Amino acid sequence: LEAGDADLLKNLADGRAKLHVIRKGLELRRQHPALFHGGRYTVLYADGERKDNIIAWSLADATKSVVAIAPRLFAKLMDGDDLAPLGAKAWGDARISVGEGEYRNVLTGETHRGPRLRLAEVLSTFPVALLIRA
Repeated sequence: LEAGDADLLKNLADGRAKLHVIRKGLELRRQHPALFHGGRYTVLYADGERKDNIIAWSLADATKSVVAIAPRLFAKLMDGDDLAPLGAKAWGDARISVGEGEYRNVLTGETHRGPRLRLAEVLSTFPVALLIRA
């Protein structure tokens, strides 16, 4: 699980990418238990032509929020040599509204500023995102 994102994507069949997502998600839940057990759940929607290709939700309380973003029905967004639906090639200019603030992707370490995030940026190096705003 110490491999970089690119290595995880090159070897999707070995399950390390899935374990990475699970491990980071459980770490986040352990760090913010109140958010996961009492936060307000909200479904989030992408705009534009990619709205049907994203599933996203947020959990929020008065001070923090977590946002999960994952692709769906994405086979047509990829070419034969693509490892995953990444960047502008897959996501174009689609955006998702998450609220004001700075969000850190716990899966990649990248930071993004809301209130509207470009999916091409959030999903540029890894095909799913787990964002925390504090």
